[in-house]
Amino acid sequence: MLRFVRSKFIEIKSIEHYIDWSAVIKKNDCEELSLNLLEFDFINKIPNVFAIFKIRGKTLNDFKFVKANQAFYDLFGNNETQALESGFESIFKLMKPEWFSFILDSVRGAGKNEFDCESLDGSILFKTYFVEAPHDFFSLIIVDISEAKKAGEQIKFQAFLLENINCAIGATDFNGRYIYWNKHMETLFQWKKEEVLGRHMLEIRLTEDMKASDLEMFERIKKDGYMEFETNCPRKDRTSFPAHVIVASLKDENGNIMALVGIHTDISEHKKLEAALKESNERWQYALEGSGDGIWDYNVQKIGRAHV
Repeated sequence: MLRFVRSKFIEIKSIEHYIDWSAVIKKNDCEELSLNLLEFDFINKIPNVFAIFKIRGKTLNDFKFVKANQAFYDLFGNNETQALESGFESIFKLMKPEWFSFILDSVRGAGKNEFDCESLDGSILFKTYFVEAPHDFFSLIIVDISEAKKAGEQIKFQAFLLENINCAIGATDFNGRYIYWNKHMETLFQWKKEEVLGRHMLEIRLTEDMKASDLEMFERIKKDGYMEFETNCPRKDRTSFPAHVIVASLKDENGNIMALVGIHTDISEHKKLEAALKESNERWQYALEGSGDGIWDYNVQKIGRAHV
């Protein structure tokens, strides 16, 4: 099976989807290929660079160009007449030596059917598919996968950040079922990723009050697209912790919500400090009120005083 890129997506199709070799090549007349191809419009229906070659010997320049689509001419900067008059190595002057080794090995039946290789200047990453055809013909399908590789690397980098950033991050789909749960979520909530993915968020809430509150917030976030709040989050062991939560929606190009992403920060220590400060202030105020003494607070810079 071969991969043909159309827009940003990869479709899986066999070469027979585009070529009926039995109709193009007559059994005892190999030269009929170049004539019959003129009667077929399949070549330019192939979305990637595509070319057909005839094997006339064992060296690279014994592989003779027969036919190609417009994408081929656009990539290699030539036309059909020039390609017919050029040797194989001259046509593919953009390619590195290892790419030519792949072609030779494939023709000899000793290589793979696909190969990834950068262009000679390193600016493009190509995936080449070698397709053997009857009567010493072969075709090449060449796909520029540079953007796909960059996108894949970016996805890996983002996944690395999400897993290693010191924040608990989870995501649900539009219906509230978890689709992402990083390792810091596992630490805070005590639920393993495998236990959570695919389950509805309300399934891991401990009380009906929590479920009702979460459901109300979920509907508000779907409507407004963003929400920031403090709440008590339940752990698997039925304890809970105070958290500062930011939830934002991820939308597709049409504005439809694909996912809701929540970032959870444990604020237990902050709350303890707040409680301790409040208790200290209350004790101080109680002591002042019970002493019956008058106390002033001086502002040295302004040389003023305020009665406490």
